[in-house]
Amino acid sequence: TSLTVSSITAAGTYYYRDAVTDAGSNCNDPFSGPTTLAVRVQPTVTAPSNATMCASGGTANFSATASNGTTLTYQWQYSTALAGTYASVAAGTPAGATYSGNTTNSLTVGGITAAGTYYYRLAVTDAGNNCTDPFSAPASLAVITQPAVSAPAAQTIGVGGSGSLTATASNGISPTYQWQYATALAGTYTSVVNGTPAGSTYSGNTTNTLTVSGITAAGTYYYRNAVTDAGAGCTDPFSAPAAFTVRPQTTVSTAANGTICTGGS
Repeated sequence: TSLTVSSITAAGTYYYRDAVTDAGSNCNDPFSGPTTLAVRVQPTVTAPSNATMCASGGTANFSATASNGTTLTYQWQYSTALAGTYASVAAGTPAGATYSGNTTNSLTVGGITAAGTYYYRLAVTDAGNNCTDPFSAPASLAVITQPAVSAPAAQTIGVGGSGSLTATASNGISPTYQWQYATALAGTYTSVVNGTPAGSTYSGNTTNTLTVSGITAAGTYYYRNAVTDAGAGCTDPFSAPAAFTVRPQTTVSTAANGTICTGGS
């Protein structure tokens, strides 16, 4: 009247019935109606990809997809170490963290204020009898300090001379550079271009060091380095402007010819 089935290795649908044999004379040997046993493949879950973002403003997304099994539910988990103890994600852990999609297959992380490396995985619960509850492989989240850029030093040259300005970015993710020019300290700043101001030529326009040559008009000009950062939520900082002073060339007048007698003045 009771049958226990276990250890089937091949997924599929199987049917069982109970055959009854009666010892009575001329009694029928009945069968129960068939019952269905559905054997599912054990559930699996893909690995989310690693992510990088900037602290205090960045966001990152993780996605992992479960397959097979029966009636799957999801819960994202967090740890401070790859092989560490994982716990369900909670707002404020780590400091400043916000989460959405906690119980779906896609998690969005934002707001983390402390630079560091954190780890996330997706825990899948399967409602099927004797089905495993798999975890995805963990993915790392690298949280990077917001980028900054040093201030170039002021330069003074003569008309037609040359000088260099250097401003270097730190922190952030894959910064790129663009030097900008203005005629006043408070701007407006635009990307440097040969001939502005008159006679100017530039090299290193998109590096951390700009060389300025050939300006023909004396005056004070201003340069800054604009940094663009590739990280999610990373700021795009500007260096402090540097004054670039072009002085007129020094000239010396020619003395008038004179004639004196010996001993005179």
